[in-house]
Amino acid sequence: MAATHQPLNPPVLFSFSTPDHLVDSLAAFIIKAQGESITKKGRFTIALSGGSLPKLLKGLIDKSVKWDKWQVFYVDERVVPLNHPDSNHLACTTHLFSHVPIPTENIHHIDTSLLDDLEELADAYEKKLIKEFAQKDSARFPVFDLILLGMGPDGHTASLFPGHELLSEEDRWVAYVEDSPKPPSKRITFTYPVINHAARVAFVAVGKEKVETLSTVLDHPEAGLPSARVRPVFPGHLYWFVDDEAARNVNYSKTEFHLIAFRTCHVNIYHHTKGHDQLSFAGKVRLAKWFTTLTSTAKAKIERDVINLVLGRRFRMCNFVEYKGEIIFVMQRKYLKVLSTPIAITGKKIVYRRYASLFFICEIGEDDNELLTLEIIHRYVELLDSFFGNILDQLIIAGELVEPCKDNVLSIVHHHKAYETDEEISRLLRENLF
Repeated sequence: MAATHQPLNPPVLFSFSTPDHLVDSLAAFIIKAQGESITKKGRFTIALSGGSLPKLLKGLIDKSVKWDKWQVFYVDERVVPLNHPDSNHLACTTHLFSHVPIPTENIHHIDTSLLDDLEELADAYEKKLIKEFAQKDSARFPVFDLILLGMGPDGHTASLFPGHELLSEEDRWVAYVEDSPKPPSKRITFTYPVINHAARVAFVAVGKEKVETLSTVLDHPEAGLPSARVRPVFPGHLYWFVDDEAARNVNYSKTEFHLIAFRTCHVNIYHHTKGHDQLSFAGKVRLAKWFTTLTSTAKAKIERDVINLVLGRRFRMCNFVEYKGEIIFVMQRKYLKVLSTPIAITGKKIVYRRYASLFFICEIGEDDNELLTLEIIHRYVELLDSFFGNILDQLIIAGELVEPCKDNVLSIVHHHKAYETDEEISRLLRENLF
């Protein structure tokens, strides 16, 4: 109970210049939330909305998503058959679920046998929530890991419309609407207590028709538009994913989106030839992800140059590497194999860390903190391992295989993390051990 009296976390606004950037970033955000939730409790509870949102979820297709761990609900639903064009379930199925291997029983839609009785329909859907959350998340209201919302030009979200009596609903989890100002008139919807108890709530709003509304919601929340009433109770977080067009009149401070503070970089995973003291490579690139537009020739040259430059250096040599006038900050450990992200952007720095059997590199700005970035990389490693299950399969220290079991390796990694304070890192840097 005491947590509800804590100050609310302020909204975080992400604005993107292109639809593709928004789609990719939203997918990365969802996958990160999934990983944290599954690691913590073995499942991922998410509630989706309709409107334009389902189309923007395409970034999840062909990604490392543990669909069997998802439990999907709908923030609101139109009281229509599931195959009706107005159905939010149909929209999500068309644009996402029909393209991914999610078990049908993990998608919780309305009971269409109750379409003629709004109250029974809402009660039945509330019972589905109770069944999922009772004794799993003990609280007065369900605590979703993530709720995704849209926003209408009038400021409505879910099926909570300006001036409607449901804006003051405090007890029901799911309520019915029979007089929606936007067709179809009959709907069911989550209430604010459910939305505001989520661990994360993310709005997605794009297009010029959202310009004035978005400005009002973020710059003048006292106006009381339904979307402005979404403020997750502590320790919940509120995020806005918008395009630059929708945000052009917004004065609210924008935050540059990084998946755990990763900026414009690409990632390559290489096989390493075991038994060599110097880190040479064998095999082809296993994974490459770029967030900058470069030709294939330019990408290959950057990879080749930086790999040769960094990996050709002896272990005890200086860890700041100059590449065509740019400084690369190198953080090394005595492990084998490599995950690397060489990049060449003027005025930037690269934080480079070898972790278990992999190398990680992150491009950061001149004003960013390298030591903080190292901690961010650590979190990213944990996230990758939660998805792929074999990122840290082998811990190799000084060429010796210490532990092939992932669980034990993670235990060792967590043990090492406890000692990675700023003071310890500073001392090691001074002694040039990295």
